[in-house]
Amino acid sequence: MKKIILFTLFLLLALLPSNVFAEECTYTYKNTLVKKASNIIPSYTYIENNDTVTFDITLTNMNKDIYVVDQTTNKKYYFNGNQEITIQGYKPGTKVSFLIYTTDTACMGRSLATKYVNLPNYNKYYKDPLCVGKENYSVCYKWNEVNIDYEEFKKRVNSLYSEQTKNEETKEEIKTTIFDQIYNYLQQYYVFIIIGVSIIVIIIFIIKYRNYKKNDFGF
Repeated sequence: MKKIILFTLFLLLALLPSNVFAEECTYTYKNTLVKKASNIIPSYTYIENNDTVTFDITLTNMNKDIYVVDQTTNKKYYFNGNQEITIQGYKPGTKVSFLIYTTDTACMGRSLATKYVNLPNYNKYYKDPLCVGKENYSVCYKWNEVNIDYEEFKKRVNSLYSEQTKNEETKEEIKTTIFDQIYNYLQQYYVFIIIGVSIIVIIIFIIKYRNYKKNDFGF
């Protein structure tokens, strides 16, 4: 009889859902997991090879309680004993988002946090000899989207250079014109200016002299 009762209890326990014995996902515990997820810090480095570049993204502060899903590839990345995981081979201009989940079955469900990495576009023309001394041109920025062929690139550089030269010449002409106007004015009216300045100096001298006399004689 005892054997039958024990077998029945064992059978009932086996048929019960496993989540009955799972740890409860309390509010406090969920907050702890959210903090761990928020501590994940993504960063990137790049590898430049001739006229191309690829990016590696490193996730720091990984731990056994969480895993990460890359939404661009739908791949999952788990803690492997190292707090850093590096994912290789991203293309320039890619917008990557990582969803962070818990490995704890008691709190599985919605993601705990989302981390974003926006990789910059790469300009293969930035090292071209035409860009020497013209690094401030938009078509010569290293991290910029420049989707044009080489002939169009040359045209834009030359056009920007011509525009810059004209602007510099215009500024120089304005400076020269202002200087010439001041010089001509002084040359034309220098006599009146000298007389005016002399009168002002004399008036100041007289005022100071009178003040000196008053202080000397007391009236």
